Amino acid sequence: EMRSLVSVALLSLLTLCVTENEHFKFLETPCGISTRPKISGGDDAAEPNSIWMAAIFNSSDFQCGGTIIHMRFVLSAAHCLVRGYDLYVRLGARNINEPAAVHTVINVFVHHDFIASEYRNDIGLLQLSESIVYTVRVQPICIFLDPALKGSVEKLKTFRALGWGNRNGKLSIMLQTIYLLHLKRNECKRKLNFNLNSRQICAGTKNGDTCRGDSGGPLSTNILFPSNKSYEVQLGIVSFGDPECRGVGVYTDVTSYVDWISSTIARNDYLPIGVSGGDIAMGNPIAPDANRHWTPAASPPLPSMLYNSCSQDIAAPIAQLRIYWPGSYAVGVLITDQLIIAAATDLPTVAAYLYVFVVLEGISAINQIESVSKHPNFTTNDYRNDIAVLKLVRSISSTAMKPICILTTQIYQQNAEKARELKIIDTDLAEQFDVRLMEGSQCAKHLGFQINENQVCMVDPSDTSNPRQKRSYIVVGGMNANGQIRYILVGIFSFSSKNILVFTNVMRHTDWILSLLYSLNTSS
Repeated sequence: EMRSLVSVALLSLLTLCVTENEHFKFLETPCGISTRPKISGGDDAAEPNSIWMAAIFNSSDFQCGGTIIHMRFVLSAAHCLVRGYDLYVRLGARNINEPAAVHTVINVFVHHDFIASEYRNDIGLLQLSESIVYTVRVQPICIFLDPALKGSVEKLKTFRALGWGNRNGKLSIMLQTIYLLHLKRNECKRKLNFNLNSRQICAGTKNGDTCRGDSGGPLSTNILFPSNKSYEVQLGIVSFGDPECRGVGVYTDVTSYVDWISSTIARNDYLPIGVSGGDIAMGNPIAPDANRHWTPAASPPLPSMLYNSCSQDIAAPIAQLRIYWPGSYAVGVLITDQLIIAAATDLPTVAAYLYVFVVLEGISAINQIESVSKHPNFTTNDYRNDIAVLKLVRSISSTAMKPICILTTQIYQQNAEKARELKIIDTDLAEQFDVRLMEGSQCAKHLGFQINENQVCMVDPSDTSNPRQKRSYIVVGGMNANGQIRYILVGIFSFSSKNILVFTNVMRHTDWILSLLYSLNTSS
């Protein structure tokens, strides 16, 4: 049954806290960021709640809700998709008739073990014809990729649910929100005569429920991270419940399916899915089901980057800049028009001492550093998290000096890490070397100790033994997509020992960089 939101007294939303020791990684970043709205039970959902919602339609009618979890994929319930012909989605539609964007669906993926009669494994994905352009009205909700989160979900007391379902006998035009109590599975068994498994959640309240039309929508909560930033994370999908919407419903537990979600997207997205000749290669689209109506998509774009206006020309010089302070200097690489990353080792933390010297269109200029942020878990004894972000007082705007590209989505980062054939580039010394990443065990054998998971290593290809000449080295991979080629930053030089170079894997720190970028922008 499709379901809808009914009035209920406001319940306080439990914020789940993630400790610093827990590893966290999202499917898509940035995600789940909005100002927390003031909500009255059963009233229209505030604008921030609508930014990750998708309203699924066929050629004539509204079908179900869904959520944006990736720039080309929407998450929903499997039972919404089994007859999914001629589907399209409306995005950013607090008012269902006034969407911020509309996208055609070119393929649907229903979980292979979905049992319609029992609503088992009631989860599915919709693939869109083109990438979503994220705006203030359209953003992804977070999918937490660590299955260990499931243990914390079992302890939650309340959830938030959203949908446009039946209200007062008809489809709600305005998106509705409700807070639901987390109930024991036996409560759903008693009221619905249905045995829930460990991959299903029972939730509801005495005075309200989700109802017809809300299927596929999210069950979510805020997760608070050690940085004191909270993100909206989807934990469930509206599945089914009492036909009269009397207080309890069953929800698919998303944390039980994160591996299926990430692997399905990785297999079926057009973007980097393999490695060839040192490039992060772009695959061809998988042929859609012959029984489905399909509109050919335009040429697939590149995946989202940390800074979308990064350099698109592999022949263009990479913007490496010397960072000067009295008596010494370091070398960093430009990653946005105003941010530089560099090794944290030996870098002063007092921004007033630091500046960069820039030559643009033949004009020389000194640009002061406004702030220096070393990774909070940087340790000098083993160079762990050896990375710092420096913010310039003035942005650098030049077609000749574009920031280097950094992947922000985990499935693409994982493919980039598989590219064994990479390049070391040093524009400061005008050098370039072809290199191959070494396995961690080989690194340990040469170094005599184990590097950590956020580091990569390789044999030194240069003929110099001076470590200061290596500090401007960066490791890059080439990305090729429909003839559009650009460099992707993999690592920055950290230290060398016994003819082995060790680099900080920048892609393992994009969550920190993004959170820092957000805080720097909001504080300026």
